[in-house]
Amino acid sequence: MSRRPPILIAIGLFCASAIHAQNAAPTPAPATLTPGAGMEAVQTTCTVCHPAAMITGKHLTRQQWSDLVDQMINKGAQVSDENYDVILSYLSRNYGAGK
Repeated sequence: MSRRPPILIAIGLFCASAIHAQNAAPTPAPATLTPGAGMEAVQTTCTVCHPAAMITGKHLTRQQWSDLVDQMINKGAQVSDENYDVILSYLSRNYGAGK
């Protein structure tokens, strides 16, 4: 059995990892919220606990968004009465069912 010098093994591992890195899928950019009326309310209320991707990946009806926002309020989310409708309108307009 032939023994390879450790430097050759290290070079082989380095090359293999470099080839793998070239063939790997690019890392997707982090999700960002759609600009528009209500975005700031969603940022200051929802993204305190959740990454934007958790929001942008959902496509719910207005009623489903309402139910979800109500669940978050029941878990401690601080949503004022005036921001409730702003947030709900923003979410259903930008991330509604069929979008």
